[in-house]
Amino acid sequence: MSEVFISYEDRDSDFAESLILHMKNNGNFVSEHEIFPSSEKSYTGIEQAIRNASLLLTIMTSAAKASETVTYEWIFALGAGIPVVTIVRQETELHPRLTMLPHFDFTDPLTPPWEALIEAIEGIVKHLEPHRVPTSHTATPSYIRMAITALDSANAEDRAGAIDNLAQTSHPVAVEALVGALSHPLQDVRTLAALARGNAGDIRAIPELLDTLRLRDEEISNEAIIALGNIGDATVAPQLVDMMHRRWDRSRYLIADALEKMGSAVVPILQNVLHEENTERKVWATQTLKGFGKAAVPSLIQALHDKERAVKVYAISALSDIGGLDAVSNLIKMLASDSEEWSIRSHAVEALGEIGDVSAVPGLILALSYNDDAIRRNAAKALRQIGSSAVPSLVETLGTAEGDLRRRINSLLKQIGTPEALSALNTKSRR
Repeated sequence: MSEVFISYEDRDSDFAESLILHMKNNGNFVSEHEIFPSSEKSYTGIEQAIRNASLLLTIMTSAAKASETVTYEWIFALGAGIPVVTIVRQETELHPRLTMLPHFDFTDPLTPPWEALIEAIEGIVKHLEPHRVPTSHTATPSYIRMAITALDSANAEDRAGAIDNLAQTSHPVAVEALVGALSHPLQDVRTLAALARGNAGDIRAIPELLDTLRLRDEEISNEAIIALGNIGDATVAPQLVDMMHRRWDRSRYLIADALEKMGSAVVPILQNVLHEENTERKVWATQTLKGFGKAAVPSLIQALHDKERAVKVYAISALSDIGGLDAVSNLIKMLASDSEEWSIRSHAVEALGEIGDVSAVPGLILALSYNDDAIRRNAAKALRQIGSSAVPSLVETLGTAEGDLRRRINSLLKQIGTPEALSALNTKSRR
């Protein structure tokens, strides 16, 4: 709600009352010079009221032109940087300075340009105070008008309450008020408005939310992370990832959740983190990539070749959850690689069992002969998890297997226990 100071000569009070009514119906608070009688020379009060106003409206007639008070008021407003709009109520020659400013001809009572005047006033106020929202008294619920007024309260709790009230309704004026509050001169109002609109998915809140990330208040900046996630715009992902250089606490989980909501466009940004030297950040990126599913598989395959063991382990775990042929083929390669330590290869075996794809069976059968006990156990477990789909390959291998490998395959076929598996055991035992 903007404040307008109306300057007029006393003989124009009837028109002033009509003007005041129009202004109030369009959501403007009105100050009048009559509150400060000229006879009392209350210039200090007049000056303060003008300074507090968004603009000054002067009703110009021959009497007003001759009035020292009216002249003083519009001249003071210009000196204070307050916009001045003139309403020409009676044919009179305007001061040269006023002719250079917006003025409206109200000399014809049959065609008063009220709409043009109100539109001009709203345009001026919007330009000077973008957080202001015009509210019609006849169309806007009173609780919304009161909340908009409270945005400018000197009490921080009142301002916060106003944001909360506006955020609880989808009324267009309330939404516009919150968007306008993103440009409010008070930081707390801007921040709270950004959180409210961000959680509603409004991209217009992004600039202020990014500023909020830089605040020392961890709770507020964490709320900003959540709001950015709710908006889901991937263009802010680099700023969130960069934030990890400054914050390493609960924020990393919130950032991961926010990035996941932004979709697969974030994957290349996380992949870039895998090229860094910081192990914790690479592990975090690997864990976060899991949430992107199939789109993250190429990046996770890259992470399988990282020099850090922890990164490899988390990449294996992520691929285990996502699955797919690309994941299986690369895990099989890792299992077969003599350059990998046994514990990493063992994790790969477990992952293959969790995925349960039959294409892994030949590699798992081969792992039954490896020299590492953990790998052999995990390979056997993985084959049991794959179950009946593994039986044909196990039966085929059983035909040529000897010693420990033969005993392990026999044991697996018994444990799988399908008719095909048991039949193969009976056939082999009769030979």
